[in-house]
Amino acid sequence: PIGMRPFRSHRRGAPADEMAPERLRFGLRFADGRKATNVGGLAPGGRGEARPDGAVLVARGGSGGEKRWDQRLWVWPLPPPGELLFACEWPAQEIALTTAALDAGVILSAAARACVLWPAPDLPERPAPGRED
Repeated sequence: PIGMRPFRSHRRGAPADEMAPERLRFGLRFADGRKATNVGGLAPGGRGEARPDGAVLVARGGSGGEKRWDQRLWVWPLPPPGELLFACEWPAQEIALTTAALDAGVILSAAARACVLWPAPDLPERPAPGRED
């Protein structure tokens, strides 16, 4: 049944290194080769800490039921210009590794139009446009 929790890391009682086939595996590869996935360890950094090293993909809440699941994800940092590759796989639902690419310019353009509504002193500062950190 689809009513399982697709973002759960492993089954209860399973060895720690065994990933449940019910888990939807999702990831991104930036044009510079950095990768971020929902598989593996916890995200580095936290509120009030310095910016994370490398690319990070973190689940930020979701809900679902028998036939539908919604999940919000947070990705750090913004991708560099070029191809942004999305990949997913879900063995329990017989979904083989599937990829799709888009030009990261669409995301970068949207980010350039974003504005801060109120400052959040416990979050890292946003880098100036065109600055690599």
